[in-house]
Amino acid sequence: MPIDILVAANATLPVSRLMLPELFSEIIHFALNSDPPRIMSDYMRHLGIAVKASHVCYTWRMLSIGTSSLWARHVGSLPNATAIFLTRSGRALLSIDYEYWSHTASWPSIPIIDSSRLYSLRWRVMEDPDDSAPALRELLSGELYNLDSLYVQATYLYRDGQDTFHTLKAPRLTYLHLGRMFIPFTAPQLRRMELHGVDLSLDKLLALLRTTVFLEFLEINGCDLIPDSEEEDDPEALDARCGEPIKLCHLLNIHLDDDYPRGWYILLSHLRVDLKELVVFAGERFDPSLLAVCLCLTSRMCPPLHVQLESYWNSWCELQPCLPYLPPKRTTLPNMSLGYIEDTLYATDPWIRARDLQLHGLRHITVLELTLYAGWSMDEDEVRAMLCAMPNVSTYWIVDSQTMGGEVEDSSVACTSLVRALVPARTWVDGLTRPEHSQDPLPCPHLRILGIDVSDPRRKELGLDETCHALADRLMGGLPILDTLSFTKITRPLFEDTRALQLASLAQNVYWEDSVGDLVLTFDSV
Repeated sequence: MPIDILVAANATLPVSRLMLPELFSEIIHFALNSDPPRIMSDYMRHLGIAVKASHVCYTWRMLSIGTSSLWARHVGSLPNATAIFLTRSGRALLSIDYEYWSHTASWPSIPIIDSSRLYSLRWRVMEDPDDSAPALRELLSGELYNLDSLYVQATYLYRDGQDTFHTLKAPRLTYLHLGRMFIPFTAPQLRRMELHGVDLSLDKLLALLRTTVFLEFLEINGCDLIPDSEEEDDPEALDARCGEPIKLCHLLNIHLDDDYPRGWYILLSHLRVDLKELVVFAGERFDPSLLAVCLCLTSRMCPPLHVQLESYWNSWCELQPCLPYLPPKRTTLPNMSLGYIEDTLYATDPWIRARDLQLHGLRHITVLELTLYAGWSMDEDEVRAMLCAMPNVSTYWIVDSQTMGGEVEDSSVACTSLVRALVPARTWVDGLTRPEHSQDPLPCPHLRILGIDVSDPRRKELGLDETCHALADRLMGGLPILDTLSFTKITRPLFEDTRALQLASLAQNVYWEDSVGDLVLTFDSV
């Protein structure tokens, strides 16, 4: 039975029956693993007492020998105690946590450890210079058949010497984090891989993925995907050289963050996976091809149905139940999050951009939520081009900005762009040539629910006039009236206000701030 459960169980018993050895071992365990206080001298004294006490308590010492989690993260600050521990523990597996700062002890003060005893290793170098690299290299070059977790975080100076590491062979390794230092490895049981700031060719990355068939989580952050040949500028040749697709049946989560989107496109296009979460941040170079492959990956099990766009593109594959006159509710993380996507959607050539965005994955989207920041970043034609690329949107909400603190420079201009984009384009933008026998695409031809959930202290009825004109123009263009029109932050106009009557003829049900509040209270009471 685990120690903490024993302690909790015995805490309810009379003192005379309390299992003191187990309770004492729990106290020592906490002392060894507690974070150091700010004053290093006090910490050393505190840790020294804990280590000495562990040598006195026979029960705790026996438990620590057989329990790898009881290996203290900072026991290396006391080399003598470490040597005693290693001697007494025999062949027990070890979990080591080493972190180098300018004031910490150096690695050579720790006795040599047999690599086969390693269960987990966390090695971090926070400052230069550090003399632990040779010891790390020697430790990882041994037999690592018991290693389960490896975390290595180095500084930029270690990039020059990373080629001196031999291939790490860890048949039981399930977690790997390499930061600013790449170590070649073979880990057939790997479940989670994190690569941060390492230099790695795309070919080598794909080759590694082919050997990790049980991988469940992949994170690549700030890595330079170095081309292996002059084919860097020839995507088709590079794509052909990468070989057959890679099938990873267990991979559910992919996180990518870098400024090399073509590399991500080739990587993602070669994966055959059924994802639950895809996060891609591609700087300012997010292009339609990368968006297409992202949509393809997330659409294989369940297509994206709900999209929220601001400076990030977030999409969900499941729709949460919600009332039609209230903004969509999201109780889970998005299935797909794309950062810095402005260049994909915001362009000076709306007709060309609309053509580029005719992606199959966009046709699955039925709920679209745009914030005022999106309306401020795009003009009316650009928003319209995006709406035309999502022909099956039936619910469209305009909401306040979220990541931008809820404010934009001119909320009126932003709201106008988002509402007027619903009107079919009558003319092309100056300078564009209209193709022969073409028809203007219709933005959201199947729209049934329109919601305006924005507020501006300088303009109490933000979006009201724009909505009246836009819906009237849609009706004149042959589009049907709406089922639901909701203004969650606008009070119902006075009786003599003609806008209320006009909107009543443009939607079967019109909701205002006061009526929405009453309905919500009634719904909650039921």
